Amino acid sequence: MTKKTATRKTTAKRRGASKSPNAEPPKNIPVIRAFLFAGVIALVVFGALNIKWQGAIDRVNALAHRPVSQVLIEGEFNFVEREGLQETLETHLSGDFMDINLTEIKKLLEANPWVASVRIQRVWPDSLKLSVIEHRPIARWGDVGFINSHGQLVYVNIEQRLVHLPLLSGNAENSDAIAQKYLQISEVLASIGLRVHGLAVDEKMFVTVTADKNLKIYLGQEKIETKLETLILVYERELQYKVDTIHYIDMRYEKGLAVGWLDGQEKRI
Repeated sequence: MTKKTATRKTTAKRRGASKSPNAEPPKNIPVIRAFLFAGVIALVVFGALNIKWQGAIDRVNALAHRPVSQVLIEGEFNFVEREGLQETLETHLSGDFMDINLTEIKKLLEANPWVASVRIQRVWPDSLKLSVIEHRPIARWGDVGFINSHGQLVYVNIEQRLVHLPLLSGNAENSDAIAQKYLQISEVLASIGLRVHGLAVDEKMFVTVTADKNLKIYLGQEKIETKLETLILVYERELQYKVDTIHYIDMRYEKGLAVGWLDGQEKRI
């Protein structure tokens, strides 16, 4: 009797088997490519802009380092010579357009006693513009200077062009107050047809006015406004038609005034 032996068919499973060739590629590759492309474009654009920007900087630097080619001077000149200002400027314009010290030039020009103020501007690409304002003299101060329209004392050599101005005198430390007195008194006397030709304030602060035809008006030290009011009333009532015969009007009284006539007589009013 023959025995049959049954054989079990087994199928072994291989390890490390490869994936199917039909598997899908990663989905993020298009995004990576887009980022790379954008980066390349950005680099190209940045490079182009950098070249243009550098070129613009080079052009600006070239213009900024140009010398000044033109100076424009504006202003009304009665006492300052435009040519003199130009000559003074030329010695300080040797640097480049942007390197010139405008503050130094301003101080230099304002050192001229006739110059009240100077305004300087750079005008692109290579010019300077100056606006000059002169002092406006309203009265002489002795023989050493003048009082300007702001009541300030300016020391300068008195020229023939100023001899027609009223002559003020007094302590230079009080020049502002004296100038204000002059303006106040001039306005009041102008209302009765008298012009002030001189005003003197002595060490005791006594005020003496010289008006038309060398008429002296002694106002004293105090109550100047009140005395001027009294003077106007008396002048209009009694003196305006006799002014050619009056030597002085003395207001240094507590009440009233005295009139000194050219014939040597004096009359209290």
